[in-house]
Amino acid sequence: MKTVSKSNEILYTIEGSRFLAQLHAVSSKEEADDIIRSIRKAHMKSTHVVSALRLDGEGYYDDDGEPAQTAGAPLLSLLEGEDIVFTLITCVRYFGGTKLGKGGLIRAYSESGREAIREASFQPLFQVRSFTLTFSYPDQNAVDHLLNMRNAFRGAIEYTQEIKAKVYLKETEGFHSQYLDATQGRGLIEPGEQVYIYQIGEQTFERGDYERKD
Repeated sequence: MKTVSKSNEILYTIEGSRFLAQLHAVSSKEEADDIIRSIRKAHMKSTHVVSALRLDGEGYYDDDGEPAQTAGAPLLSLLEGEDIVFTLITCVRYFGGTKLGKGGLIRAYSESGREAIREASFQPLFQVRSFTLTFSYPDQNAVDHLLNMRNAFRGAIEYTQEIKAKVYLKETEGFHSQYLDATQGRGLIEPGEQVYIYQIGEQTFERGDYERKD
């Protein structure tokens, strides 16, 4: 699973028609709608502004006047096939005077989308459960050993009179009892929500903790 982190607009031309495709990182359908409106405004003389959106497993597309399932649907299939989430793909068409037919449209939009995906950069995403752990300094080695054994992702950590750490796990079964065993019952554990995380180097961030760049 991945989401777009950087994308530039690509140009695909066939039979005189120009297709301008680009990917955009989004968090909601409302955000995607805002982007589509801004693209329509920027390309007021275009023939169609086709789009496909995939959030957390939910998919939407808009053929924008092209024959049904010849434009937005192929773009959505690309997002699904690449397991790209929280991403909008737009494709602006300027008609070149030659009709492409249904098959030609599917190929044109598919190739435009594929080229946009090839040229984009992506960030791997992991769906995990977050936990906040509070434990004493003498228990740090035991907790570190447990987290390494569970392949936990490490988040923010605070060092005060005790250690408070944000961690993320893909698999959570048995973790609560293992943590209490590691701290001999002294540690506190606060289960959090299911979230999406990404990593930069050894640092872990929850999705949305970075500035989106298209």
